[in-house]
Amino acid sequence: MNMSISSSKEEKYFIDSNYSEFWIQDTRKSKVNPLDISKYILINESDFILEIGSGEGQILELITRKGASCVGVDISIDMLRAIRSRKNLNLNITNLIQASAENMPFRENIFSKVICISSSWYIPNFNVMLKDINRIIMNKGVFLCDLIQPDIDLVFRKTLLKYFQFLIKHRLNKGVLQILIPFARILSKVIPYKPGMKTPLRFLDETWLKSSLNYGFPPIFLHTLRDIISMFHLNNFRLNIIQQKNNNKWFITTARKLKE
Repeated sequence: MNMSISSSKEEKYFIDSNYSEFWIQDTRKSKVNPLDISKYILINESDFILEIGSGEGQILELITRKGASCVGVDISIDMLRAIRSRKNLNLNITNLIQASAENMPFRENIFSKVICISSSWYIPNFNVMLKDINRIIMNKGVFLCDLIQPDIDLVFRKTLLKYFQFLIKHRLNKGVLQILIPFARILSKVIPYKPGMKTPLRFLDETWLKSSLNYGFPPIFLHTLRDIISMFHLNNFRLNIIQQKNNNKWFITTARKLKE
């Protein structure tokens, strides 16, 4: 479903740029399977599940295999088109909607579970999204989410973004691309590119270079664990951190909405 949506300046990046193309290619190049959400939450046929930031639709496919009805929300219409083209997705029990995660067009207390995987750090105001999830999820409903805390890579990323924005503003980006892409092709034969690499190694990927030097980086919003705990508490969720990786930078959480 496509609709006229209200979006922030940060969200417009995902509407106006070709980042969705980069995301799809990045996902398809990866040999890593999507997160097996069934390890963290129980999915029943009676569930009605919302996924925020559905990407290419891998998790929606996992949900429909369990027989549960679901809704996929994404800010990018290109992502939603990619989802619709999935051969193993049961579209009879799946609805796709273009919408902002901060202002979702659903009535109150409708979903039994809400999922946001590999998308939370693209939400401009995580607290606003939590408030909206609290509105649309049932009492005792479960919210599954992964989050990333700030680290040194974020500092490097911000510095590089300023340089890329300068090149784009002064229309020097096309010339720089012509120089960097041949080097990327040569280096990628020595150091194979893998999705999820740190920012400096992203230079090995031609698609990433084209996306970044034409549109800049997608805006990322990271929060400390202390702030995350506070936001869940303020929005009436009982938080459970169930897995941490990468020196505790990345972690998975489940949160249950407390009865109002």
